[in-house]
Amino acid sequence: MFKKDTAKKTVRPSKKVAVSKKQKKSSQGASRLTSAKKKFEMQLPELDISFSFLNIRTLISVVALAILVSGIYASFIAVETVMDVAVENVKINGQLRYQSEDEVGEIIHQFTSAGFVNVNLSDLHTQLKALPWVYKVLIKRQLPDDLIVTLTEEQVAAVWNDESFINIYGEIFTPKEPVEIPGLVRFSGLDHKELLALYKRIKILLPEKQLPITALVMDERKVVKVGLHAGSELIINADDVDAQLMRWNKIVDGAMSHQQLNDIKQADLRYNNGAAVAWKTDVASRKMR
Repeated sequence: MFKKDTAKKTVRPSKKVAVSKKQKKSSQGASRLTSAKKKFEMQLPELDISFSFLNIRTLISVVALAILVSGIYASFIAVETVMDVAVENVKINGQLRYQSEDEVGEIIHQFTSAGFVNVNLSDLHTQLKALPWVYKVLIKRQLPDDLIVTLTEEQVAAVWNDESFINIYGEIFTPKEPVEIPGLVRFSGLDHKELLALYKRIKILLPEKQLPITALVMDERKVVKVGLHAGSELIINADDVDAQLMRWNKIVDGAMSHQQLNDIKQADLRYNNGAAVAWKTDVASRKMR
């Protein structure tokens, strides 16, 4: 018979690892932090950087356009406001002796009724310059509502062909109405520039006691009659002025007193050896050598 082994087997209990409460809490905290981090990363959306940059550029463009439009609008309002400004004051500078101020005022009024900005300065200048006694025109606007007009009147040097005048610049102008200006030399002929040059030359060569010259007349043959202040008249040839007046100077200095010069009605200086003189009185005409 077999005997049953009744010996009991010894069973050793498994070792349990002791975990402290502190370690247990630390482990649980780390687990929760990791879980929360994963949760946060799942909830955070991905940023589209290129899309955001495009939005910023669009915003800047819109703002710039708004500023530009507002600026244009403000400018339009400002211009519209200025366009409505009337000309309150017109200042006319310059001394006018012969030009009618009323005529000047009428022309200016035609242009200023349209308003300060709408005054056509070019057309106004043209019309004022067309006035016969106006030599130069200067016009300018002065803020806020003034118009300044400066006029320079013609300065007359001589009468031309009894109807017009020659100014100090050698230019001819003709007034609408005749004006008598005392003391002006009278020119008559075909070429006013030629007569001007001749006048200047005669003034230099003529004896001082026979000055001033009151008239200068040249015909188509270039025969010149020189009127003098005492009512005397000299006849010369325009092509030989210097030689003729030099001879006359010798005659005057050597044989004539101031009274005798005043008694001369006419002296023809075209002779090569002297002059033919006609007297104002009953003195017989004689040829002087």
